[in-house]
Order: sequence, then C-alpha cells, then structure tokens
Amino acid sequence: MEICVCLYVQFIISVCLYQSEAREEPFQVPSLRFTLPFAVPGILYCMTNNLGIHVQLQMDPASYQASTQQFNCYLSDEPLPSVL
Repeated sequence: MEICVCLYVQFIISVCLYQSEAREEPFQVPSLRFTLPFAVPGILYCMTNNLGIHVQLQMDPASYQASTQQFNCYLSDEPLPSVL
C-alpha cells in the first residue's frame, strides 16, 4: 500500500513539473538520427535478457552457469579457470 502511495505521489509531481515546462515551450520529438544511437543498445539489451530468461527456463542452473562461463571465455579468448 505504501509503495502505491509513493508511486502515485511521484506521478503527480512529474505531471505537475511537465505541465509547468510545457507552458513555456512545446515538446519537440527528437529526430531519428539523434535517437538511433540510444535505441540500438537498448534493443540489443532487451533481446539478450529475453534470450537469457528463455534459456534459463530450459536448462538447470548449474548447466546454464557452466555454459555461460564457457561462452564468456570463448568470447574473451581466455582459458577456463581451474576449479580447486
């Protein structure tokens, strides 16, 4: 309940601040050339997270951790660490 109240207060404050700034100058949509460098990493991050969750649902945790470690070592061109 307290979290909902906090989020509601944050929303009201954000709307009030936006309204005060919107009166001074109208909102302008940024160009695609400006937003593309920010959108590409966000889309790749989203795809990676969704693939990771899908793989975790299909594998047991130990196998997932081992395969991730092997893949990371392959990408970084480093040997696998030895287990003592």
